[in-house]
Amino acid sequence: SRARKGEGRPARWARVQRGPVASGSPKKCMDELIPVVNQIRDALLSVQLDNPLDLPEICVVGGQSVGKSSLLEGLVGRSFLPTGSGVVTRRPLLLRLCSTSVTGPQADGREWGQFRHLPGKEIEDFDEIRAEITRETERVCGERQGLSPLPIVLEIHSPWVIDLTLIDLPGITRVPVGDQPDDIEIQIRNLIMEFVSRPKSLILAVVAANADLATADALAVAREVDPEGQRTIGVMTKIDLVDQGEERSVLAVLEGRTYPLRRGFVGVVCRSFRDVKSGKELKEHLVEEEAFFKNHADYRGIANHSGVAFLAKHLNRALLDHIAEVLPDIKNQALRNIQELEVEQQGYGESLSFQPGERGTFLLSLMTKFAGRFGDVIEGKISGRQEAESGQLMGRARIDYIFRDVFASTVRNFECCNGLSDDEIRVAIRNATGPRATLFVPEAAFELLARKQIAKLQAPSLQCAELVFDELQRVLLLSELPEFRRFLNLREQVFSVVRGILRKCLEPTLQMIRDLMKMELAYINTSHPDFSGSPGAIAGNVASGNSRRNLREASKNSPRNASAESLRPPPRKASGSDSRASSANWQNSEVEGRVASPGRGAVAGRGLSPSPEDVGSAGSGLTWFFSFFRQPIPTGGHSSSSRNLAAQASGATAVETPWPPAPSAQMSPSPSSGGLSLSGTGSSSYTPGAGGVLRLPHIPLVITPASTPPNQREQVEVSIIRLLLENYVNLVKKNISDSVPKVIMFFMVNTVKDVIQSECVARLYKEDLFENLLIEAKDIEGKRVRCQERLKALYRILDVTDQVRNSAGTW
Repeated sequence: SRARKGEGRPARWARVQRGPVASGSPKKCMDELIPVVNQIRDALLSVQLDNPLDLPEICVVGGQSVGKSSLLEGLVGRSFLPTGSGVVTRRPLLLRLCSTSVTGPQADGREWGQFRHLPGKEIEDFDEIRAEITRETERVCGERQGLSPLPIVLEIHSPWVIDLTLIDLPGITRVPVGDQPDDIEIQIRNLIMEFVSRPKSLILAVVAANADLATADALAVAREVDPEGQRTIGVMTKIDLVDQGEERSVLAVLEGRTYPLRRGFVGVVCRSFRDVKSGKELKEHLVEEEAFFKNHADYRGIANHSGVAFLAKHLNRALLDHIAEVLPDIKNQALRNIQELEVEQQGYGESLSFQPGERGTFLLSLMTKFAGRFGDVIEGKISGRQEAESGQLMGRARIDYIFRDVFASTVRNFECCNGLSDDEIRVAIRNATGPRATLFVPEAAFELLARKQIAKLQAPSLQCAELVFDELQRVLLLSELPEFRRFLNLREQVFSVVRGILRKCLEPTLQMIRDLMKMELAYINTSHPDFSGSPGAIAGNVASGNSRRNLREASKNSPRNASAESLRPPPRKASGSDSRASSANWQNSEVEGRVASPGRGAVAGRGLSPSPEDVGSAGSGLTWFFSFFRQPIPTGGHSSSSRNLAAQASGATAVETPWPPAPSAQMSPSPSSGGLSLSGTGSSSYTPGAGGVLRLPHIPLVITPASTPPNQREQVEVSIIRLLLENYVNLVKKNISDSVPKVIMFFMVNTVKDVIQSECVARLYKEDLFENLLIEAKDIEGKRVRCQERLKALYRILDVTDQVRNSAGTW
């Protein structure tokens, strides 16, 4: 009776005989690919890899009531899937169709199913298979409408099927019905996307021909993960239910003119609900389907490429081609997993069985190995998997990045006069001057401000050491030996020793950086050969508007024909008014010429200010520098100011109008003279007392710079101080950028590398600690067994792929 089960099958559905095929022929190798992938899948199902292999599979996707279950039953040739309303498929069904021989002693036409969760049990009653699917679904998902991504694996063995592997996914739904969760749509969508988003999977998108293609849920999901349609196969069901006059539209879809897919569309006719209820045999339905396409006026042209039988062959060929394409990648993935597991297995080692005296030797070897690995990580010879795959810097390269791109860049971009206002500089100059009259900028003010700016470099220098300390902590984690997973006590003790070494090295490093900064603050070396603080350099910068760029431009454009003789006044006579008049006339003309000439270093509103060329040619830059502080601030008539300016230009002293003027009871402070203001309730003007006695105003407790602009002398002093600070602090920045990394490398990085092994031996190599340090963790034995099982499964995968390669001779 079993032999008669195959009678009446249509000729197109009959199994194509392979015939005698020579070993190693391409056809035989291709036919073996699907069983090969099934063997690989079985090997993977027995273990759980951290990086699972991506295997080729066909995912069946479709909306509710599009005929998805009827299509799968048509491929099998038997009714075996649960039916009902709502979401019936709540777990993925991994369906394997395995073709059995139709000739020989086993050609009895026997068909049976076998579940993976029921190994060794062959079920010939397909109604029982349907019931087992329902029971297994409820066992995991419960009786309510819950979902689970854990697949049910079912193998169907039959001589009437073609080797094929499909995954039946839950039907896409929009509205929750009955006791379904409110987010049932999101749950189903996430479950489907988990399978179809795998790049090695094919998508079987099932749509109904009597519905609008634009609203097909299956095509919408496929478009998201496969926008170019490279791995999507379309199936149109219910073609016999299309309204009259719409056949042309369906034909356009099947021919690929409406919605093009690389693997095309296949039209099928599924059993109706009435046929299922009446118990109509699938073999009868397949005969009717074949007749429908051959006799239909619009579909007879595509009859040879339509129907469930053609779909089975089409899926078989597509899956075989896809497997042949991705099988080399599967082998490479298996090799990478094997390498990782072998390292892990090495860490677990074998069961402990130490002989007397072997514990110390074993412990010493681990310390030596760890110290060498720590040094290799710092030098960049060993990297973690994450760093290697992403191309990240590690070890010494990361430390150099901290030195060059973080610390040195921060110091280099630090503004030398950052945070210094003109008022602060004026206060520093006044405080340094005190009651003494000065001829030039006081050196004490410059040193005070220089120390204030240099001290700001200490914070980033100390932070640089902290960053390297954190980086060495990261190196410690990367240096972990595989054996440390086995001996957790040893790992904790070794890490504790290394962290203690790092902390001990950090404090001397920070102290040395502080001492380095103290040395820079202790002596402001104004005699440094690279410090341009000479009077000639200062004069050049001031004359060019306190800008180096303007100085270069002014130097190019300034006339060069002035000689020392032209600046020297005519010889003075011993006496006579004519001589004095002649000298004064020469001085006045010289002053007028310098003020009018833009290239001679004149400063607007400041009187006479010679250019750098004039200073150099005169051979007396220091005399010129002093002249800035001897010239008076114009407050009176023109003749007096002119005489003083002329006297300064000639190097003589003006005797007609002495400066400063003698005190007078009729003089009052000028509000435009700048300087310091007295803040408080007291007045800056005098108060006449009884009998005309002068009284001084009240002196406030706090005296600050005035809000009025500084006078000419203060402007020059502030400009000079800023130029000197910029030049000197730049020298210090270079020293700090070079010295701090050297200090960190010497006191911390190199020291840790040199003493790590000796410290571990001195602290841990003690006989009374051996037993405690070499105690295995409680879960090590279980991890060792699981690791061995994973390796065994991966080795099996390699054996299977190698067999296919050897049979085909090439991929």
